Order: sequence, then structure tokens, then C-alpha cells
Amino acid sequence: MDSNQITFATLGNAIGYAQQVSGTVEVHSIDGQVRTLNIKDSIYYGETVVALGNGSATIVFDDGTEVFVNNQSSVEIGDNLYRFDNDVIAEATNSISAEDTLQQAILAGEDPTLIQDAPAAGEGLINSEESPLFVSISNNNDIELPTFGYDTTGFNPILISSAFDDTSFGEANTTLIAFESTTATVPTQGSTSTPVVPDEQGNTTPEESEPNAQLPSDDTAEPEDTTPETTEPEVTEPEATEPESGEPNNDVPETYYASIDVDIITSDKIISSVESAPDAMVTISGWVSGDARPGDTVQITLEDMVIGQTTVSETQDASGRYLFDAQVQGSTLAQTSLVNPFITATVSDNSGVDSASSTEIYKLDLNADIEAFIEDANRDQNITFDEQGNVKVGGWIEEGGQVTSIDISDASGNVLSISNDITMEEESGWSYFESFIDVSSLNDGSLTVVVNASDALGNVGVSNTVTIEKDTSQNNDLIAERAGFSLLLDSTLSAANSDFFASDLYYANQLDG
Repeated sequence: MDSNQITFATLGNAIGYAQQVSGTVEVHSIDGQVRTLNIKDSIYYGETVVALGNGSATIVFDDGTEVFVNNQSSVEIGDNLYRFDNDVIAEATNSISAEDTLQQAILAGEDPTLIQDAPAAGEGLINSEESPLFVSISNNNDIELPTFGYDTTGFNPILISSAFDDTSFGEANTTLIAFESTTATVPTQGSTSTPVVPDEQGNTTPEESEPNAQLPSDDTAEPEDTTPETTEPEVTEPEATEPESGEPNNDVPETYYASIDVDIITSDKIISSVESAPDAMVTISGWVSGDARPGDTVQITLEDMVIGQTTVSETQDASGRYLFDAQVQGSTLAQTSLVNPFITATVSDNSGVDSASSTEIYKLDLNADIEAFIEDANRDQNITFDEQGNVKVGGWIEEGGQVTSIDISDASGNVLSISNDITMEEESGWSYFESFIDVSSLNDGSLTVVVNASDALGNVGVSNTVTIEKDTSQNNDLIAERAGFSLLLDSTLSAANSDFFASDLYYANQLDG
């Protein structure tokens, strides 16, 4: 291929690079190849950047402009996003000069391989043993751009002009028709070749050969210059379609290039029970750029259901991007079935056809997390008479939370509620609490403990229910025995003619009488 031509696979030098890549982003080159985009990878004119799934990328061009691609959207790197610099224009001009020389040679009937090497995938040479392949060229424009390569339908054509050539290069108008022929005349040096070319109906009529079309021998003079005069190319303007009303239809569809980004949902990305109350509203805000303008519609969806809608405002941030905010019900955000919930914000123009989207994740925290326990001094889960005045209740709650009450009840329905004398201690993102409680006022049997608390978000929580046994009956037997012994000592004792007497306690008692 001619060294002056722009590289087929990239259309020139790199014009930008990937500054940021998150997730999976692909780049489709002009020859159909696909590569995965990484940070600092080069971007070329004519390529298409495609964000897959939740992938996103920021492309920075060498002129300082940026493009953000995300959420299964794609962007074609065309002249509507990037303008050629002088080096690219010079390279393109050299390429067009080479194309012009090649086209003039084809029109003059000369061998184009003398000017430019045949492509590697082109036809091989034809010998006298094979059937030749003839090509008929139907011409209605003297200047023609190549029709191979990347399909640029939808791109604005780039018009390049200089002080020496005011020709505009526009749309191609040449038709190439190839025919297979079963007869061939192989020219020899100094003879005339008359190829047989069938027409569209299959008829074969030899074309008349011009005298100066003979191949020159070593002894003959150079043939006349048969290069046709350069004429201005015909420019065919597309006809405007007339609607039934008779008004001309001058509407030209344009591509909607827009970017949108959503701010974090709430200050901590968490929806709490307070924020998901029936009347609570949550603000979804963000910015748009590119073709997005004030008045464009922004829809908020959750699990493919529209939960809020607003329009782009005329307020701009420090970067000149237009802002938006939409109000959605917090209870709707809390009622999602997604394990990792997220919302999608989509901005679209007035037609509602073209759009750009962005997602934002959030978490649900609707209850205060709390764990509780109760234990006696011997840690055998049985409260005795001596232990009932100092029973420990403790546990853990989310850091920043508070214990509102500790409720202990017996089987008879008696409840002992404690809200004071509860100590708290921060411990690795959690708060440890404990309190020592006198449960002597509760009946023996199974005791039930529940701890009520609230966390830093305002969520209210109730601990798991824990139980412990209380049994003070052994201590009651000892009290009865001691009471009987006191009664015996308080009795009036007497003895006759002796200072000693015998008692049921099996030890001697001495009396001073």
C-alpha cells in the first residue's frame, strides 16, 4: 500500500487515550476488530467505544476535550466529537493526492500497479491459460474516493481544500460491474487487444480499439497522452421530500451525544427506616452534559419501573454542566427485591428517541442491629438466692447506637424495666453495653430478657430474646433450718441438781444456776 495513505485499520495517528476505565469496555476498530479497553490505551479516529454492562470509560482527546461512556452505551469517535489538527489534515491531503493519481491512471487505461502495489488480498495475474476477468466502469464523476473499509454512513464528510485545489470531495458516484468471460484475446507486443465484454443482457459486442491503444514495442515511439481533461465533478444534491401538506421537509436527523451522572443517594448511600417512612421523599440529583439541554427529560427507574421524573434545569455547576434533581418516595426505594439495589437515571431529548443513562447503587438499613445476653455470677444459667441481686445483662449494638431499655419478665407476667445505669464502650465499629440488675422481685422460674435500642440512623431495633432460670428454693430450706435453731435457743431451759443437761442437738449445755 502507498506510504502516503492513512493506515486502513486506524485512520491515522492516535487522537486520544483512555484516562479512566471501570468494568468492561470494548473498542471496535474500523476494520471490525474488537479489543478490550484499558487505562492509557490509544483511541483512533473512526473507532467506536462500547461500554458493556456497568462498564464505563473516560476518553481524553489531544485537544483537551473529554467524553464519558457508560451503562451499555456506545460512542463513535467522529468529527462531531473531534476536529482534525494540522498534521492529520496534511496526512489526509497526501492520501487524497495519491488517490487522485491512481484514479486518473485507471481512467486513462494505464496499469495501476505501476503507480501503487496491488493489495495483498487482490486478484492474481491472469495468464493465457485462464479465463480473464473484465471490469466495466460506468463513470458519472471524474474523481472517486475508495469505497472499501469502514462504513461511515452517518458521519459528516470532511471537506479539505487548499490554495491550489478547490475541489470538494463528496459522495462516490462510480459503479463497478465485473463479468466472467469464456474467451480471451491475449495481446502480444505490438498487437491490438479487443476484449469481449458482455452487456447486461448477456450479448457480447467487441469494442472498437483505438490506434493509440496498442502496446508499444521497444522500437516504437511513446504513445500519445490519453489522460482526459480534469473537469469539475458533478455534485448531485439530494432531493427534498415533500410531505402531503406541501411543506418541504427540511428536518435532518442528528445524533444525540449526551452524558449523565448521578450523585450518591443520601449522604451515606443508605436508605434507613426514617428515610423510607410512608411520607418520606428522597432526592435523586446529578448533572448532564454534551447535547443534553435544559428542558430535556430525566426519568428515574428501579427494576425497569419509572419511580420519578424531572427535567434538566438551567442551573450549571462549576464545569458548565446542567443540573437536575428528582423526588422519589423512600418507601419505594426500600421495597426493592434486589440484593444489591441500584437506580437508573436516563436523560432524553424532546423526541424521546435518543438518550443516555447512568446508574447509582445504594444500601438498605431499616433496623438497628443488636445482640444481647444474660448471665449469673457462676455462669451456669441458673440464678440462686445469693446471685439474684447482681445479674449481668449485656450485648453489642452498631457504633453510635443507644440502648433505650432492658426488660426482664417472669412467667407470672411481672416485668422489670431498666433504662439507667447502662454502660457503653466503643469496640471495633460496635458499642458494647452492660448493666447489673437485681431480679429478687421476680418469681422463680424462667426469666425472659429483651433489649430495645436505636442506631445512629434512627432505626429502632429489638434484640433476640434470651432466657435464664431462677431457683432460690435451696436457700429457703436453709433459712427455715436457721429459724428453728433460733427458736430452740430462745426457749427456757432448767436442770435439777446438775449444771449440765442433754439436748436434741447432741452436745452438752452448761447452765450457771
